[in-house]
Amino acid sequence: IQQLLADFFGLKVSLGAIVDMQARVTSAMAPAVDELRAEMHRTTAPTGMDETGWRQAGERRWLWIAITDALALFAVRDSRGGKVVQELVGDEAGGRVIVTDRWSAYHQVPLARRQFCWSHLLRDFLKMADAPDEEAKRLGSGLFQLGTQMFRWWHQVRAGDLTRKGFRDLLKPLKAWVVACLHRGAACAHAKTAGTCRELLKKQVAMWTFARVEGVEPTNNHTERALRSAVIWRKISLGTQSDTGARFVERILSIATSLQRQGRSVYDFLFDTVQARFSASRSPPSLLP
Repeated sequence: IQQLLADFFGLKVSLGAIVDMQARVTSAMAPAVDELRAEMHRTTAPTGMDETGWRQAGERRWLWIAITDALALFAVRDSRGGKVVQELVGDEAGGRVIVTDRWSAYHQVPLARRQFCWSHLLRDFLKMADAPDEEAKRLGSGLFQLGTQMFRWWHQVRAGDLTRKGFRDLLKPLKAWVVACLHRGAACAHAKTAGTCRELLKKQVAMWTFARVEGVEPTNNHTERALRSAVIWRKISLGTQSDTGARFVERILSIATSLQRQGRSVYDFLFDTVQARFSASRSPPSLLP
């Protein structure tokens, strides 16, 4: 940034001044992100959640995301536990469906309002298929084929070539086959396969929420895509060095990702945000669509 300001504008700015400017922009972004956080508690829109590793001054942190079709809320926290889930989506998760992997932090969300990510499930089934146990291999391969067939039908639904009712009718026998395989897997001699199958049998309702509730996707892929740029940023920058830096990261990511999902200009929004910060007569812009 220092070099860019010198080359393009002939400005000599110290590194300390750049950090001070960043802190002022962080403060300017706060009202928009506070409004976004309140909306994320209220919304009933299906919400994807995920978390990835982060570093702060060399110590372990976690970068969290809660995302809907139009909004994305990021947070850098020192916990990977359920308290961050409550912080991002509220104690009752707003009555919406939450799409996640099977990490324990999300267990507080009622199973009837959870959707397990089928991309993760397919990876688990492939691990079963790679197990040294022959029974686990057969079960993993069979479950993977059933999941792949489900996705073929789901893509037809999204393309308008298959109705949701038709999809649910096709899904009934497939679900029965999946449950039968899981029961066999729960009795398998391969301990890891048996454990995964027993867990899925207890929580199988969360595998099929997308078929029951319109607007819910069977995967959390869009959430992982939204995290990807942040992961690349972390690898390049090695994370943050302070809580001030962490607040900048989570706010700029929340604003940029939300605006990109709405097709709005990030630059224009930040320009208006900073203008409002220094003008008593201007209100800060809103991230809400």
